[in-house]
Order: sequence, then structure tokens, then C-alpha cells
Amino acid sequence: MTAQDIADLRRWHRNAVRRSLEAGYDIVYVYGAHGYGAPHHFLSRRYNNRTDEYGGPLENRMRLLRGSIEDTLEEVAGRAAVACRITVEEEIDGGITREDIEGVLREPRRVCRTCGTSRWAGWEGDSVTSRFAPEGRQEEFVAGLKKLTTKPVVGVGRFTSPDAMVRQVKAGILDLIGAARPSIADPFLPNKIRDGRLNLIRECIGCNICVSGDLTMSPIRCTQNPSMGEEWRRGWHPERVRAKESDSQVLVVGAGPSGLEAARALGVRGYDVALVEARRELGGRVTQESALPGLSAWGRVREYREAALAEPPNVEIYRESPMSANDIVEFGFQHVLVATGSTWRTDGVARFHTTPLPIAEGAQVLGPDDVFAGRLPSGRKVVVYDDDHYYLGGVLAESAGAAWLRGLRRDHRLAGVGVDQQHLRDQPHPAPPHRERRHPRHRPRRRRGRRRRGDGPRRVRRRRA
Repeated sequence: MTAQDIADLRRWHRNAVRRSLEAGYDIVYVYGAHGYGAPHHFLSRRYNNRTDEYGGPLENRMRLLRGSIEDTLEEVAGRAAVACRITVEEEIDGGITREDIEGVLREPRRVCRTCGTSRWAGWEGDSVTSRFAPEGRQEEFVAGLKKLTTKPVVGVGRFTSPDAMVRQVKAGILDLIGAARPSIADPFLPNKIRDGRLNLIRECIGCNICVSGDLTMSPIRCTQNPSMGEEWRRGWHPERVRAKESDSQVLVVGAGPSGLEAARALGVRGYDVALVEARRELGGRVTQESALPGLSAWGRVREYREAALAEPPNVEIYRESPMSANDIVEFGFQHVLVATGSTWRTDGVARFHTTPLPIAEGAQVLGPDDVFAGRLPSGRKVVVYDDDHYYLGGVLAESAGAAWLRGLRRDHRLAGVGVDQQHLRDQPHPAPPHRERRHPRHRPRRRRGRRRRGDGPRRVRRRRA
């Protein structure tokens, strides 16, 4: 970039600030994080090889950041807050270091009085999945920065626990909690904390399906909040759902993530809902996967919905209640939602291979469903064939290795075998209390428009057309 290029950039940034004020924004960020733009690139020796007044020592490399902040302050003129988002530590050769950022915050001019937000690394470090980092992992990087500035310091860390948030504020680590992913999962997180409705918080599970949209150019999504990204297109709201439009009874077959969410939403709308699950435990695939190494947080998908389903009296749950198509038809519900999920193929057909693969005769071939059912490889040499290209192949390989080591330690009492203890401790959280029916053959009460005939979910009297 030439000097004129830099001047143009500052002018364009200032124009953007002006447009932000016209649009009514209350906070304007000068963004120096995540490798998104020039302020970050100029700060980092990894990108900045200049030999002029914008390169070399920190004083020069922070010149663009300082100038952008000063331009923003002049343009805002007290009409909005100004914050600076900066990378604290890139953890890469030639990248921004903690020493650099301490120098930025100590800078005696205006820049140090406006750098109020501290962030860490790029997306791969700043938004680590729950599988690889716990809640609040950035604490070690932001601790102590507050002492270097008089401005409020905001920090992130996929905070979902109110206790963790309060602890960092009371300990003087942060002034404000930044919660992007937790707010995507539950936009009403602050209200629920304030009102003491902690059991109804849709906690972020750290799967990063939301972040993946930035890399795939696809609309944002959220495993916990199905309304995310659909507010503008379908008019969905994470908390408010339109009331029922009839007195129909609804049968939901399958209590996996989709079935649980369907039953919850229908219950909120006011419909009488029967949720039927073949297994004893609810949650389907998410319950099975949350028992795998590093995925215990995924159990929150089930836990939130179990807690939510414990409230409405118009939703009844039937566990250990397999149903056939004939059963469904015989019970006579006006509406039936089938949410029975799917099973994994074991013939090699997957994402790229569209035809079965040749498999040696007599070879033991297992799929994820086998592992979930407790069937593990019988030999000591195992090949995990992954044509899913997502998380499960790696997690299953880790799970199989950990299970083998556990068996080795138990059977042979070996000492000194290293296993990731955090992963060995990962277990689903206990489910909250809920109303349930052990089997659909037990129905304790009658409702208008229904009659008891035989067993199972109460049959509904068919209305004439």
C-alpha cells in the first residue's frame, strides 16, 4: 500500500463510521482482530514487512490503528461509543504477541484510552470448539490487561455459565462479558440470568456450526436455536411462537433433537402433544454422541428441551414405546410428525464414494451406531474410514483408542499408560426432572374429544369431513 492508499483507507473507514451513525448504531468498532483488515495486518510482523513509518517497531506498526481510532473519535463526537477490538496473542511465529498489545495499551496518546476490547488470535483460536477448549479458555490471555487501561475491557470465551461470568468480573479480569455464540444460541440469555430462569437457558454447545457459515458462504445456523437466521425470512422468534390454530392432537414419533424441539414448540403453541420414544433415554443421536470424548457439552441440546418439556401440562412423554406404522394409524391423531432419524451405512457409501466399497470377506465392519451400542472392534489394529469429513470420524478414533486403553488398564493393571483424563471424565449431565409415561399403554386422564380404546396413546375420535 502506498501512502495514498493508506489515506484512502482511513477516509473510507471514516465514511463508514458516518453511515453507521446515520443507521442508528450505538457502538462503533475499530477492528484490529481476526486478521479481518489492515489494522490487524499492520500490527502483526507476520504480515507487515514495511520499512517506512508504518513498519518495523511497534510505534510504527500501530500507526494505522491509532489514526483510525482518532478519525473515528472525531467523526463520532460523543454520539456513540467507540471500541477497539484487538488480537492479544496470535500464537504463531511473527504474529502479534502479548508484549505488543501491552505496548499498544500503554501508548500514552489517545489510542490507549480507547482500546477497550481485547480478543485473542484468529477464529481458529478465538472461537475454539467445546471439544478442544473449555468455557472461558481466553482468561489466561486477557488476565492483567485491565490494569493497563482506564477503559472497560471486554472479553470472550464462549461463556454459558453465569457463575463463570460473574467470577471474571469480580476478579477484575474483565469489565464486560462478550457472548456472541452464547447469544446466538439464546438471545435472551441476559434476561434469563436476571430473572433466575437459569434452567431455561439454551446454552451454546460449542459445535461452531454458526462459525462454519462464515467459511462456507452459507446462512448462519445454530444447533440449539433453530430460529437463528430465519427471523427475517420466516418470521421465526426464539421465544415467541404463534398460538395454535386448531384443537388437533399431535403425535411426535422419535425423541431425538428434532422430535424434542418439535414437541417443545408445539407445546408452547398450545397443542396437545404425545411424544413417543422407543428407547428409555431421550435425545437420540445427540445423547449418544455426547458420551464421546470432548462432546459432553452437546448433551445440552437434550437437557434444555427436557427442562422445557417439564413445564407445559399439554405435552406427555412416553419412553420405551416403539411404534409401528399400523400403531400410528390406529391411534388416530390428526397430525403425526415422524422424527425417527436415520442410521449410518457401513458399506462405504458416503460423501464422495457413491457406490459400495469392496470389503474383505470376514472383516469386522462397524459403524457409529455399533459404537454407540457398545460394540467395539475386537482386534488391536483398527482402521477408521472417514468419508463424512466432519467431526465424527476423528472423535470415534479417539474414543476407540481411549476405550482400548481403559480395557488394557483394567485387564492388565498397567501403570503409566497415558489417557486424556478430561476425555475419560466426559459424561452426559444428569437430566432434569420431567413428567413421563413409561409406556403409552398408561394414560391416567381423559380429555374431551378422545376415548379409551385399547392400549397406547389415547385414540382420537375421527371427525367427519
